Amino acid sequence: MGPLSASAPPAASASAPEPVASASASAPPLDTAAPVEPTPNQGDAALAVGAVEKLTEVKSFCETLKIKHGLSCILYVSEVPEEKCGPGPAQPLDACNFSVYVGENHKTHSSRFATFFVRPGAWTVVGADDFACGGMSIADYKKLRAARLKAKPDEAVDCPGD
Repeated sequence: MGPLSASAPPAASASAPEPVASASASAPPLDTAAPVEPTPNQGDAALAVGAVEKLTEVKSFCETLKIKHGLSCILYVSEVPEEKCGPGPAQPLDACNFSVYVGENHKTHSSRFATFFVRPGAWTVVGADDFACGGMSIADYKKLRAARLKAKPDEAVDCPGD
């Protein structure tokens, strides 16, 4: 996957929140042709997107998308934390996590691959929601993704906890 940079998110719809920061694999670093409106969380949002773009699973998805379909990935913060994180272990669906959307970047729309949850401060990915199984820890997501890649095309893979 090539370097990611700020780019305009897909067109807003009634069901999609406005992204805070975004990245696309098709543009050179620091491309400002379509700047993202600055927000108070812009720096933190960029750190959240950066944590997700480093994941092996995201790199693999984006590279495959580019090679097989000529499409780029789009990554952006879809939700900012509603509250500060307290002490204790991080949970994927904590309201204090950033939600980072990862999807296929088409000309007229985007298609979600997964949403990842990033713990602010530590800037670690703590969970994922892959639309089929819902929210889970990042460890469970990695196991699920590996199982799906090993499965035969017609073989079902159970969601974690099923």
